[in-house]
Amino acid sequence: MDGWESRRRREEGHDWCLVQLGVPYWTSAAPLSASTPASKLQLVGIELDTAHFTGNHSPQVSIEMATTVENPISVIEGLPNGVQRLLSGGRQGTGHTPTEVEQAQKAIDGLEFTEILPRTPLQPGHEQTRYHYFPLDEPMSLQGSTSDGDWAKAPTWVKLNYFPDGGVARMRFWATEVKEEEKEQEEPAAKKQKVTDTVSLYMPITTGPICTVVSHTTTTNSKEELPSIVAAKENLLEISSDVNGGKGVACSNKHYGEPWRLIQTTMGEGMWDGWETARHSHRPAVIQSCPKTKLMDTPLNDWAILKLGQTTSGVGIQKIILDTKHFLGNYPESILLEGCCHESSIEGDEESFWKSSSSSSKVKWFPLVSRTRMSPNAEHMFAKDQIQNAASPVTHVRLSTYPDGGCSRVRVYV
Repeated sequence: MDGWESRRRREEGHDWCLVQLGVPYWTSAAPLSASTPASKLQLVGIELDTAHFTGNHSPQVSIEMATTVENPISVIEGLPNGVQRLLSGGRQGTGHTPTEVEQAQKAIDGLEFTEILPRTPLQPGHEQTRYHYFPLDEPMSLQGSTSDGDWAKAPTWVKLNYFPDGGVARMRFWATEVKEEEKEQEEPAAKKQKVTDTVSLYMPITTGPICTVVSHTTTTNSKEELPSIVAAKENLLEISSDVNGGKGVACSNKHYGEPWRLIQTTMGEGMWDGWETARHSHRPAVIQSCPKTKLMDTPLNDWAILKLGQTTSGVGIQKIILDTKHFLGNYPESILLEGCCHESSIEGDEESFWKSSSSSSKVKWFPLVSRTRMSPNAEHMFAKDQIQNAASPVTHVRLSTYPDGGCSRVRVYV
């Protein structure tokens, strides 16, 4: 998608971005100079375009504007990697940690924002619904100062708020011109900062008593240390795999992928090579966490049901691996993995049967992995002593993602 899309919100709050306006003047024919008649601009409307964001647009947005009381560079320097972004632009897939988000919030706390568009719903980016135009009740002056270095009179910043997350392709401000003599303002020089290629992902869960977490992008572990590689060397049988008879039988949403992709033996080649759902359009506008569990306080989830190649018996399940490879911003906040034992034949459509299995008396689901936080682009390995009901016979597993998101692979070993 060609726009700004935030990763799926997994922490409290909502997403926002800060856009610095260009010079507050524009001429119809020539660049600005001290002797060129400039135009005083009056903002009359805002256009938001959600083109191509059909399953991941932001369901609600608001827009604020603020004036810098001093040189804008001072605000940029307060933002995480602010000068680096000014020099070389942002980097896709490098979502900030909660600490960095807090730092960014502190950097703009001194700005006095005025809301020019209250929280407003947006439609998905289909051709018939992508365009959203919001006329202002009263035109807003964008007049700036003519004094060198005086930034106090011109709106400098636009803050676009997503509730709680999502994507927008374009944001356009429309203005009318009122002729006026003005002087050109000199742009301050940005301080140079060395650009590095080192990007560390925020990992909400790491190796501990719950599971072992190994990132695909780590620089301290070799590929051989991935749990899936270790399991293969231990000659464990991956009974969820399609080559061993596994099958994706049903799911709640297949906007970006189908459940059969979860049971491939190969490593995921991209997000397209996993199971990913659309964002819930009715997700909370502001994320809140449960005080007790510290997990997102919402019942919203999507699910996929997988049939194992054989019934677990004897020694039971030895390992479970949940892999979010390539899902840097679209991984689930948390997951729940359940099992059931249903060896009876199914009359009628198999997919319909499993879609109604939550309310069916013929199927009894029980937990294998209780609801647990996930990290991006990583394998999460649950050993036998970390799996609930590991010795129980299991024919099918149900992966639930909270509140939505994507997973690359589900591996069950005996």
